[in-house]
Amino acid sequence: MAIGTVIGSLLGQTLNYIINGTFYLDAILGTVTSAIILIFINVIMVYVKSDKTPYTDERTKKHILKLLAYSSQLFLVLVFVTFGILGLIGVENILLTYLLIGLMVYFLIIGIGAFVLRNR
Repeated sequence: MAIGTVIGSLLGQTLNYIINGTFYLDAILGTVTSAIILIFINVIMVYVKSDKTPYTDERTKKHILKLLAYSSQLFLVLVFVTFGILGLIGVENILLTYLLIGLMVYFLIIGIGAFVLRNR
């Protein structure tokens, strides 16, 4: 996961350099820092677990899968209903920032829900 983050950042910066002619070293340094933190957390998680039992059983996996399936459908319904209402009241432009905030809130809620289900 951490290696993929670094590779993706390098590819993005390479494309940015080809298209715009600028290379942002601070973005690469931030990516490498986050990759090192992810590797450190992964190493701790691997070495802390000493028994051979799995983290989750089949029921927990099934509950998490149901949560993800229902929540994604509910999120899509809410998005389309919101777009429909905004279209009916005459809003033609929606800032990308608002869409990204909604997406991040969705990811946050689903992540917390999956975390709670995993620890039950």
